[in-house]
Amino acid sequence: MRMTPAQVAVNLICGVGHGAFRARGLDTLRKRLVEGHAMLVQMTREDYGYDLARWHEFLRTNRTGGYTWLRKDIDLPRIMKDALANDRWHEAVAEVEGRSRSMPTDSAASKT
Repeated sequence: MRMTPAQVAVNLICGVGHGAFRARGLDTLRKRLVEGHAMLVQMTREDYGYDLARWHEFLRTNRTGGYTWLRKDIDLPRIMKDALANDRWHEAVAEVEGRSRSMPTDSAASKT
């Protein structure tokens, strides 16, 4: 199945490691996060860092890059929920951002 540019970027920023991504040299979680973020920023001219909820809301509203997770009855696509539930994802984001793991990485965590 062929993915849209937005789907590729979201898969990468969520840390998904398909074989095609590994073949492009994106063989580590950190590399995938950085590449996905860079793709989203280039595609949208916006920068929400690694805040998946904000990326989802922007992409859903604007449909930039062929974003396909448009249903309003779900708060986040499963791929994003899975990333946010993954400690390794949070550790990689903290490493990329150069901060300690204890700081929040999504908008829900920053509200507490």
